[in-house]
Amino acid sequence: MVDYKKIMSLLLESRSYRDIAESLGCSQRDVAKARAVIKEHGLTGDQVAVMTVERVEELFPDRRRRVAGEYLAPEFGPVVASMRSNRHFTLLQGWRTYLGVASELRKYSYSQYCHLFSDYAARNDLVATLHHELGLPASRGHVNHVTQPA
Repeated sequence: MVDYKKIMSLLLESRSYRDIAESLGCSQRDVAKARAVIKEHGLTGDQVAVMTVERVEELFPDRRRRVAGEYLAPEFGPVVASMRSNRHFTLLQGWRTYLGVASELRKYSYSQYCHLFSDYAARNDLVATLHHELGLPASRGHVNHVTQPA
């Protein structure tokens, strides 16, 4: 999250946009936004120094939409169970099943579904075991050696 109070303080110290953006890890657009608020409200360094978090939030409202409630949350338990019982079951098949669920809510795209599944797997300490069936050697006389990791 952008620290607009710190940006305003540095602006009032006559620091450059580039210097502020580099030192705080924000964009120059954020610095320009803070400059506009300072100008619009005629703020001074003393006023910014005693500004509360609530006042900063009033000056810089978060206008991003909250859309998480608009989407149907996927159930990954059955997907994991299907993966365990059928080694050919893929996440794409799980997503297609998810799309088929009747609901008035919107559905996540495949890429977002995969991201959510990845988070679910990390939270639940799940790991994938890849099964590989060895093929025939490329030429006669060549032998594939399979070793176990140490």
